[in-house]
Amino acid sequence: MAGNSIPNPPRLSGEYEKDASPLSNFMADLYKALVLSNEFIKTAGQTETGDFDPTSLPDPGKTNLAQAQDTANKAYNLAAIANTQANVIDYFGELTLSEAEVTKIFAFEEAKQPPDANYSLTFSAKSFTGTPDVGAFIVVQVITAQEQFAIQTSTAPGTGATVTFSWHLRRDTTQDQGT
Repeated sequence: MAGNSIPNPPRLSGEYEKDASPLSNFMADLYKALVLSNEFIKTAGQTETGDFDPTSLPDPGKTNLAQAQDTANKAYNLAAIANTQANVIDYFGELTLSEAEVTKIFAFEEAKQPPDANYSLTFSAKSFTGTPDVGAFIVVQVITAQEQFAIQTSTAPGTGATVTFSWHLRRDTTQDQGT
């Protein structure tokens, strides 16, 4: 391994007995080059959340316009990805209507409550018992709130019958922002 370069990977034959030693040596050399040499991964410059030090920023006097623009583009892209990931919520579950129930309320666990009532739900009948009325499979109204949602079906399942729905909640605030 020469200086601050990444070692070339070994040629492998596909036979474990022959390949194990060269592959192991390559991984050790790669670790030395990337981590121990402190040339590629600058461990001293890495910080934990909240430990930001403005003096660690690049010196503007030694940075050209292209480097500054590249850094700004990367920061913007990372922020956009983080925003999208933070604003999309996928949550799944099931609820069952029994006998005379036409309406069912599902309360979210406190830790899984969406931040507001701006989310959409899809429902699919998963299973049933007995001989439910056909209207019990048709969701006619959905009411959303931050802490719960309610569904209403066209008719109740009927005596001795149940209908179980799978539901999927999706919240995407990027749609609210027009992006």
